[in-house]
Parts: sequence; structure tokens; C-alpha cells
Amino acid sequence: MPVTKERISALKTLVHVIGLAALAAISLSALAGPGAEQPLKWAFPLCGLTAVTFLLLTLAVTPASRVLKAPLLIALRRPCGLWCFAWAAGHAGLFAARLNFDFTAIPGIAAKHPFIIPGQLAFLILCCLAATSSQWAMKTLGRNWRRLHRLVYLAAVAAAAHFCLASGFAPLAVIYAALFAALLLFRLKPAR
Repeated sequence: MPVTKERISALKTLVHVIGLAALAAISLSALAGPGAEQPLKWAFPLCGLTAVTFLLLTLAVTPASRVLKAPLLIALRRPCGLWCFAWAAGHAGLFAARLNFDFTAIPGIAAKHPFIIPGQLAFLILCCLAATSSQWAMKTLGRNWRRLHRLVYLAAVAAAAHFCLASGFAPLAVIYAALFAALLLFRLKPAR
């Protein structure tokens, strides 16, 4: 089945539906479900998990387009990447809310919980990538746009480290780290 512009449009819509469905599910479970007693505490890790899931999907687009010989799939990178950023921003926002927006407390917390540092690095990179994801930014930055957007791989390494360290190397975090590593290795393999 060939990949057409119409199918790409439907897949983009599906990405947005998944992003919004996750928002609805996390919000409902935090407000009226199992997380109702402590909604911020409940939603915080779920936002982070959704962010790394969208980052994984973003990085999987290029290998999928190569394997399937479907270059039009590349159009899915931007919506997946922007949803990754949105969920990472939600995760960071809930972290700030849990600190009562006292950003001066971050260095002390980072000293006690070093997993915060790779998380902050990943979020900073995602902020830069989201801010430069438009066609205007691509034209304005020229070749430098591609160089900047290669930082997504550093964001993936930092996000995987954050997830593994924050969860105490929980099996799901290790699986995600292995998937990130596989995608990075695939990316290093020259395209034919």
C-alpha cells in the first residue's frame, strides 16, 4: 500500500488525536480517578512518560521512512516532535508547581537528585527545537537548522538517562533506553 499525501494527512491527524487523548486520560485520572488525592504527583510522571514516548516516535519516523521506502513519512516528525515538547513542558511545569515555582530550590534538589540535570538538558534542547520548528526558522537558519536539530539525539540520550535514573532503572525505562539506543545506531548507519 503506497504512502500518499492523503494517508500522511490522516496519520498527522492520528498523532494529534493520540496527543489529545493522552491529555484527556491523564487529566481525568488525575482529577477524578486514582490520582484525585494528589493530582500533581499523579500526573507528573505520566507527563514525562508521554514526552519520552513522543520523542521515541519522533526518532522512529526517519528509520520507518527508510525501511518502508516512504519519504513522505518524514512529515510526521514535526507533529510528533511538537507533542513531545508539549508533554515535556507539562512535565517541567508540574515539577515547577511542585516546587511552588521556587526556582532557587532547583540547585539544591539537583544536588540530592542528579537525574534532574539530564532532564533539564533534554527539556532545554526540546525548547530550542520547538522554537525553530517552523518553515520560517528553517529558511532563516539555513544549514544551521539541520545542525541544530541534530541535537534531538543528545536530547534522547539525556531523556533516557533522566528516565532511567529517576525510576531507579525500572524495566520500562531500560526498555526505552534500549529503543533509543537502537534508533541512534540505525541513524549512524549510512542511508543507501
